[in-house]
Amino acid sequence: MPFKDLDRRRKAARDCNARRRENPEIKAAEARAAADWYRSDAKRRRDMKARNVLRNYGITLEQYEDSLEAQGNRCAICHEDFTENPCLDHSHTTGQLRKFLCHPCNRGLGQFKDSVKLLEAAADYLKEYAAEGK
Repeated sequence: MPFKDLDRRRKAARDCNARRRENPEIKAAEARAAADWYRSDAKRRRDMKARNVLRNYGITLEQYEDSLEAQGNRCAICHEDFTENPCLDHSHTTGQLRKFLCHPCNRGLGQFKDSVKLLEAAADYLKEYAAEGK
């Protein structure tokens, strides 16, 4: 008998948690709390970034920062200064790291599937219309 009551209470708690997760005000408050926790401590942020860099790219945060500085904190394609966190470009087939790109340039390469042939065709297309003044 007591187990039946326990199951009923567990089900009620699951239902309550599900309703709570669906509430947009509670979702927003939880997101704000998580963001405040993250922003509250510079060491915590740096440690988290170091873990992400190591997990995503297989290099230390120091190697990441040294490479970024050696590149002049600018995009390797458009040469604009970074206004947000740069993307560390890499080959999706070999995993080899390339250079830092801004988000628009990184997305552009992705849209062309990192294909030199497609990028050259797009450049030829643009040159054709630039020559005509269109």
